[in-house]
Amino acid sequence: MKIKQLGSFKCIKKQRTLSLLVMFFCFSFFAFGQNVSVQRTNDAEETGQVAGSFRISRTGNTFTGLRVNYTITGTATNGTDYASIGGSILIPVFNNSINLDIDGVVDDTLIEGDETVIITLSENSEYNINPLAASARIIIVDNEPVCATAPDAPELRTGEETTFCDSFTKDLNDYVASATPAGTVLTWSSSDDLLDDSSYYDSSIIGFSGEFYGFYLDEANNCVSPPLKITIVQNSSPTVTGTSDSRCGEGSVTLTGTTTDGSLLWYDAPSGGTLVHTGLNFDTPSLSVTTSYYVEATANGCTSDRVEVVATINTQPSSGTGTDATACSLPGNGRVTVVNLDDQLTGADTGEWTLTSQPASSSITIDANSVDFTNQPLGEYQFTYTTTGFVAPCTAESTTITITVLDCAPTDTDLSVTKIVDRDEVFTGEDVVFTITVENLTGDPVTAIEITDVLDETTGFEYVSNIAQLGSFNSATGIWSIAELAAGESTSLEITATVIDGGTHINTAEITSSNPVDTATANNQSSATVAIKQIDMSISKSVNKVTATVGDVVVFTITLTNETDGLVTDISVTDILNSTTGFTHVSNTTTMGNYDATTGVWTLDEILGNETQVLEITAMVLEEGTHVNTVEITDSFPIDEANVDNNIASVAVSIEPRSNDECGFMFNQFSPNSDGVNDFLRINCIETYPNNTLTIFNRLGSEVYSVTNYQNNWDGTWKKGDLPNGTYFYVLDLADGSEVKKGWIQIIR
Repeated sequence: MKIKQLGSFKCIKKQRTLSLLVMFFCFSFFAFGQNVSVQRTNDAEETGQVAGSFRISRTGNTFTGLRVNYTITGTATNGTDYASIGGSILIPVFNNSINLDIDGVVDDTLIEGDETVIITLSENSEYNINPLAASARIIIVDNEPVCATAPDAPELRTGEETTFCDSFTKDLNDYVASATPAGTVLTWSSSDDLLDDSSYYDSSIIGFSGEFYGFYLDEANNCVSPPLKITIVQNSSPTVTGTSDSRCGEGSVTLTGTTTDGSLLWYDAPSGGTLVHTGLNFDTPSLSVTTSYYVEATANGCTSDRVEVVATINTQPSSGTGTDATACSLPGNGRVTVVNLDDQLTGADTGEWTLTSQPASSSITIDANSVDFTNQPLGEYQFTYTTTGFVAPCTAESTTITITVLDCAPTDTDLSVTKIVDRDEVFTGEDVVFTITVENLTGDPVTAIEITDVLDETTGFEYVSNIAQLGSFNSATGIWSIAELAAGESTSLEITATVIDGGTHINTAEITSSNPVDTATANNQSSATVAIKQIDMSISKSVNKVTATVGDVVVFTITLTNETDGLVTDISVTDILNSTTGFTHVSNTTTMGNYDATTGVWTLDEILGNETQVLEITAMVLEEGTHVNTVEITDSFPIDEANVDNNIASVAVSIEPRSNDECGFMFNQFSPNSDGVNDFLRINCIETYPNNTLTIFNRLGSEVYSVTNYQNNWDGTWKKGDLPNGTYFYVLDLADGSEVKKGWIQIIR
């Protein structure tokens, strides 16, 4: 092996391959660490087509060539305004820099204004970029005249869309951010020859693609500003079609879409929604119901309308669940000989029945899905139900049932009867409802059934009405007649009756006849017991004054209460008020019923359970002493005999004599016969009560005299002359805050 010294490194040469690797390593090391920069050398000019120039330099070793990458920007167009240049340049070996010339400058007739060419260095692993000299700019000086009033091109407003889909409308002025200089007009042209007025647009509103030049036109000086070039692109939205698919039952469906251009996007909603798939074919997730999806296509920045594509989930029709049954060959007596096959299916969809198998010599037919087995051979008959309402790819399903035909020979008859009552405790006079239920417990119908239930005064009840589900009830005989009761059938009779006696009543219903005869008699009789509750009413009495004077008016309050929850009718309460008791009746009020002042009897048609009624009697005291007034419950239906202690109540009123010297004392007898003695109704000290009012009533309650500020001057006359002799009643209000005085007076002529 030979080793060759190179600088401070030893390059090893063992064989050709190894040498190449070493050389690559060395050259890479030499290039590593170089810094590059760019700077302007001189500007270009259209006049004389003077070229511009950049210098691209490097620092470090120059033992290898170095390719430097860059980007080209600026307002001048590469390859149009000057000769085309590439995106990189090679600094030769042993050279520190190289010039990048912008030559081939085009001396056009366009009013463009000065344009720029900008070179910006690009990153590369073989060098570093000097951040202070990473970019440089030269100017291509335009030699066409530019208006002094508008030396600059209109300023571009960034953010405005220049690419449109399908039909559109756009105002070109939206692309200009700067204000129009004074003396100029913002003008748009289809030509880059800005002085060619035949290319000017009449309006800035467009709806088509193309290149548009916007500039400020100074018509007075026949000059223009440099232009702002806008390129409008109009693309067409793609057209989408979709192909729906279907399946039977839950699962995935493949939907297909086609488009004239672009890619397909699948969504779960006609707008918005969630993107569920991208591509031509969409395998849906497992579906249990028909579901719509929506496909659109996007191309060249344009999106089509969404098209609905339906994944149809057809329901597999069910033949349902069958139930076997039995039928009778022997007709009559309610035996089941006809079977509706549809009744033996549950959960079935549309379909049809066929006879699958039958005993020999049978001749049955299916008529409207029913089969009559009358007089058919005994044995098993099989019927198959097959669905018809299916949609491909769904298929038909079938269910088979068996009807076993029996001879159905009659068995012994057994009827049962039960009786219940709606209330087992009532008051006399209340209604109860008996419910009698008879049931046929055998497999054959029973005819000519009679059930006896007597409801009359001997049983403590009075018949009111009945409701029979079957048959009829004769209230006179107490017999419920039923023509026929099917096998296993039950029916009920409701009888409403009024309790007319006290004590406890047991009422019985009994099966007394049937055809065939009921031989199982243990359940042929049933009873219901009704106990009679006792009513209890209470009476109480109070008076508004326990002490009074002769001629005063007192008010007795009698309170009658039904202490039980039963209805009581025809009630009489006696409270006598006459001269014998020291009182005379003036008036009365009652919350219910009527009070006869002559007999002293308060009568009520009824009083409900727990109800209270009140009688108020206004009476006048007739004489001195202590008078005890008594009230008593004297009659009712039912009779109140459970607790008679609360059927009577009394109250005592002490009557004191009145003083003739008392102010406000009325001398209640006078004789207005003009003899000068006691001719006027006189009240002591009446002159001291100037605001008094006095009203006189006859025994009928009619007003016969009324005055304010009475002055002891009434002589027993009224509008029609002298009042007749007799007793009258007065109301005197002294208007001094004292109690209003009431009493009687007597005119004696």
